[in-house]
Amino acid sequence: MIVLFEKTGYDVSNNPRESELIKMKNGSVYQRKRKIEDYLRKHGSARTDELSRLFSVSEITIRRDLKDFEEKNILERFHGGVRLLKDYTDNEVLFEEKGEKFSKEKAAIAREVVKLLSAGDTIFLNSGSTSLAVLNELNNRDKTIKVITNNALAPTVITNNNVELMITGGEYRKTSKSFVGDLAVPVLSKVIATKCILGANGISAEHGISTSVYQETLINELMVKHCKGECIIVADGSKIGKFFSFKSVGLEEIDILVTDSTADRDYIAKIEKAGVKVVIAQVEEEIEQ
Repeated sequence: MIVLFEKTGYDVSNNPRESELIKMKNGSVYQRKRKIEDYLRKHGSARTDELSRLFSVSEITIRRDLKDFEEKNILERFHGGVRLLKDYTDNEVLFEEKGEKFSKEKAAIAREVVKLLSAGDTIFLNSGSTSLAVLNELNNRDKTIKVITNNALAPTVITNNNVELMITGGEYRKTSKSFVGDLAVPVLSKVIATKCILGANGISAEHGISTSVYQETLINELMVKHCKGECIIVADGSKIGKFFSFKSVGLEEIDILVTDSTADRDYIAKIEKAGVKVVIAQVEEEIEQ
């Protein structure tokens, strides 16, 4: 069967590479960017006019999409097209593997984070094992808190009646146990939070907060945008100084970093110099000593 693009009449039936993607006339920007990412991940490179035909949008629109990827250090431009950076890797770790690592450090971080919350706060909380540790710690407090989160495991954790929980919904990602995509956007867009708590794969003094999952960047950006109070990053010491595939939030948008005592102190100084307040959590063994 011959598939023709409505506007251009471009025949893709004889080109297996281009026939993989049909136009998304009614698709969102988010969906188009996700398809572009998948296409580049498979082929390594693409010409701008090629992507323009595939998605039936102008080359100006494609260049705008690609600029976002470029800013997130995913690709580099060449004349007429783009290619993935050589050091780009799909380095996502299963949620189960994350949960098994640095559990005591994450618990210590969660205890410090909850101290920063006030009764009546409305907080955004993203997915991740450290964020889940924060939810666990909220069970031990009597503060009345409202939590809006895309963490799919949140309902299985909260037992405290003082914690009002709202789940964004959206496309479920089994690997990260999170909800992402267009269906999650309306909920986040209608809430103004008093605080925002974000877990991260890495925090860099040069590049800010990063993640290994592109779909998570939109969620994180919206949470920061719709928060009128402090933006708090929770990251154990192993994540300090690391940068992953996708930039999520700039360092200038962060108010507080809560990490643990295993973090590189010299690198912490760089983050503090950038204007971020750093709270160092002590793990239980250190407290006992």
